[in-house]
Amino acid sequence: MNTIFAKILYEMEMRRDSMLVSIISERGSAPQKAGAQMLVGRGGRLCGTVGGGALEKAAEEMAVDLLSQKRTVTHEFRLHSEKEGGLDMLCGGDATLLFAFVAENDTLWHDVAVAAIERIRALDGGFFAQSMDGAPALLDEQCASIVGTAQLSDLSCIGGTLTETHFALPLPAPERAVIFGGGHCGAALTPILKSVGFRVTVFDDRAEYADSSRFPDAEAVICGDYSRIGDYLTLRADDYVVIMTTGHSFDLEVEAQVLEVMPVYVGAMGSRGKITAINKALTERGFSKEQLDHVHTPIGIPIGGATPEEIAVSIAAEMIAERAKNRKG
Repeated sequence: MNTIFAKILYEMEMRRDSMLVSIISERGSAPQKAGAQMLVGRGGRLCGTVGGGALEKAAEEMAVDLLSQKRTVTHEFRLHSEKEGGLDMLCGGDATLLFAFVAENDTLWHDVAVAAIERIRALDGGFFAQSMDGAPALLDEQCASIVGTAQLSDLSCIGGTLTETHFALPLPAPERAVIFGGGHCGAALTPILKSVGFRVTVFDDRAEYADSSRFPDAEAVICGDYSRIGDYLTLRADDYVVIMTTGHSFDLEVEAQVLEVMPVYVGAMGSRGKITAINKALTERGFSKEQLDHVHTPIGIPIGGATPEEIAVSIAAEMIAERAKNRKG
């Protein structure tokens, strides 16, 4: 969503109209759920997706046509060939899309996009809403209007909320990933995690590794003492923690502090011998089997990779899977 708002502003700066396409409801099997969005310009898709394949192609073509007419409409797509006019997609089902015209000089769209980007960056939460005639609004977490107007309530939802008059989406709140260890694997993992929606903090006790120039994709880079993590940052239960320091003793000290918090995900790199030794030491310190079993170690899914980049892919895949599980509750 942040990318779409940024692209809307860019198109406005370039004095170009655009069309925001959103899936507002779906029935049966569909390639994307309600809330999926893409932005379309006169030359076609600019960013985002509503599922790819025949649905996205048909939606893109329709958006380009509507853009030339400066129109906002809703349209139901039938996704299987058994229905008249169906798109002959194997997934079947139906999807209703809102095509919202965004004029290059529309001050309301401009103000909503600017405010939404600011709230997403500040992790303030809230909702982006659109009326069925396309008018946008931005609401806070109590559904009070920030920019524009939309009379909505009880929108604490996953995905989209559809009423008779409006469609609303929660503003994204990217999860934080904290990487302890700024070596080769940490450097390879950071851009991957950012690309899939994590906010990344890197922590290392070596100044030459805790250098922000090495981690342009990190939100924060901290040089600190592994034995006193709390002096530099506050770990939270909703964090995703990766432990890959330079030594056995550092991993032990970091893991002990991390397990006091029990973040939603903890992964630790190491050989089976190292893992056994650390678990023995943690048990002697009073940590329970439940706490130790919470740690993904060896970290990552087994793909047989050996390079830092391959290891980073395996770790990111495991974190994405855990995030999806956690979001479903």
